[in-house]
Amino acid sequence: ASASELIVRNLRDFQVAEIERRGLKVIERRVQANGLTMLRVNPRNRQSLVSARNEIGAISGSLSVDFNHYYRLNTGDLCESSDCKQLKLVGLTWQQSNGCKPPLFAIVDSHVDRTNSLLARSKIELINLVKAGEKPVNDGHGTAVAALLAANGDELKGAFPGASFLALNVFHLGAKGDRRADAFSLIAAIEEIQKRGIVIANLSLSGPHNDPLKQAVEEATAGGVHIIAAAGNAGPASPALYPAGYDAVIAVTALDQKLKVYRRAGSGTHIDFAAPGVGIVSASLNNRLSLHTGTSFSAPFVTAAVIAALAEQTNLKPTETIQLLASLAKDLGPAGKDRVFGHGLVQAPATCKRLAK
Repeated sequence: ASASELIVRNLRDFQVAEIERRGLKVIERRVQANGLTMLRVNPRNRQSLVSARNEIGAISGSLSVDFNHYYRLNTGDLCESSDCKQLKLVGLTWQQSNGCKPPLFAIVDSHVDRTNSLLARSKIELINLVKAGEKPVNDGHGTAVAALLAANGDELKGAFPGASFLALNVFHLGAKGDRRADAFSLIAAIEEIQKRGIVIANLSLSGPHNDPLKQAVEEATAGGVHIIAAAGNAGPASPALYPAGYDAVIAVTALDQKLKVYRRAGSGTHIDFAAPGVGIVSASLNNRLSLHTGTSFSAPFVTAAVIAALAEQTNLKPTETIQLLASLAKDLGPAGKDRVFGHGLVQAPATCKRLAK
């Protein structure tokens, strides 16, 4: 988490005024989708972060204030050698989707390069939520995730070639060059998605539990937003990472070409679906293709299945979509939902396949 910042949300004007009256330093404020206010706040001089959190919690309610935690991209080893086995996607029903008219979706990630030739036919709106003075991350991760969903090149087709989408960049470089997104920016992205009426969001990132983030996720999903998130690459013994660990989020683990779970993927009762995520061909920097590994790259395939479900059944609620996909998934491991594979290998609904014919 940031060493000196808190985030607090769902504030009314009198609560904002009280925080300022007490001498706590408001760094940034945003209007939420529900019309209330979210703040980034520094403690007073010589006040501890815990003390400031407790003080603000007494004003706002303890579940709306927390540290401004950092979240990370879920990239594993990038493999470009002939020793790596490419996961064959041909034959997975949601890869061949020409004719589907997908609803608008959102990608919350690092910068998506609209000039990449694979995305040239997509209408992409970019929103940069990186704060002034911070350097946005342009490492190819966001572009790779986007290409899995929307690439329309001769060398690579995404799940929905040429699809339009909203790309929200929330990642900046830390002091040591690490890639990080803070909870404030992540919540701002979810709020923006909700304001625009977009109902599908891919989040190939993970980090610690955060009360305001959980609150924002629950509000968005209750409003019909499907949030699909990577389970994370901290290993099977790791506690749940978030936002994938929240009940309202569709959590995705990664498989190799033999349908074995990725060795570094997270596991737990929160896992909903498995999808290919080892040796995945997608975009990289400078209009090149590379093989990518990690739960970051399995999440877009489940997002594609959600898009397919909503391409015809536009009014599905997130819980209904999960039930539909669970009924279609290819069961792996022990019978039924389990801690490793969730409901199993995700499969797209037949509705979108009929549209594609």
